[in-house]
Amino acid sequence: MGFKRSTDSIAAKHQANLRELVQDNPWLIPTTVALELVPATLLVYGFWKNRHLKKQLLIERERTQQLRLRQVRLGGKPAHFHRGPWHD
Repeated sequence: MGFKRSTDSIAAKHQANLRELVQDNPWLIPTTVALELVPATLLVYGFWKNRHLKKQLLIERERTQQLRLRQVRLGGKPAHFHRGPWHD
């Protein structure tokens, strides 16, 4: 029981200190909110950029597959796309 009372008094002191800090420096609230928005914004941007790049990769893979099929239909040897000349 003594432990709970000490934590309550510590929490009350902390809350009073925080209230005093905000009353003395009201500009801290918008600044703190802005600083918390930066990581969230980066997270959203990274998600959308990753999604866009995955879509581009799928399109490029499909394009490469279509080029290979077209070359085989024309009677040629399938091309080795995205490889160096040493992979013939």
